[in-house]
Amino acid sequence: MTQPSSYLVVGGSGILAPAVTQLVAAGHRVTAMSRSRQAPAGASWLRCDGHSLTAFSAAASDTRWAHAIVYVPAVSADTLALIRDHVDGTVVVLRTSKAAAPENTRDHNDDELILGWVELPHGTSRWHTPAEVSAAALRVARGEPLSVLGSVRPWEGRPA
Repeated sequence: MTQPSSYLVVGGSGILAPAVTQLVAAGHRVTAMSRSRQAPAGASWLRCDGHSLTAFSAAASDTRWAHAIVYVPAVSADTLALIRDHVDGTVVVLRTSKAAAPENTRDHNDDELILGWVELPHGTSRWHTPAEVSAAALRVARGEPLSVLGSVRPWEGRPA
C-alpha cells in the first residue's frame, strides 16, 4: 500500500471508517460505500444498498478499483461477486464471528478475515472496535497473514 492506489471500502462510513481515514491520509483514492452515512473526509461516497445487486451495478457503473475491503454483512453474495469483478487486485473480505460458528464447516479463503472478539478478565468479552477492525483489515490488505482477529473459541465466550 505504499504507492497511491484506489480502494472501495464497503462499511467505510461505519465499522471501517478508521481504515478509510488512514487510506486517505496515505494518499490513496478511496470510495466508501454505504446506504445512508456520508463518507469520511477526503473519500468519495458511493451511496448504495449493498444487498441490492441492481443498486450496486447502477451505482458502480463501469468504475474500477485496484483494491477493496468489504464488510460482508453490508452486501449480498451476488453483490460481493460483482464487487470482485470491479476490482483488479486484492479484495479483503471481513466476515463476522458467525463464519466461525461450530456448525459452520465451510472453508475460508486467504483473503478473508473473521472478526472474533476480545477476551477480558473474569470470563467476559467484548466485540472489536472500529479502530481494531480497521487496523486488522489494513494488515490483510498489505498482504500480512491474518485470518482471525481475536478469539472465536470457546464459542460460548463470545459477547452477548
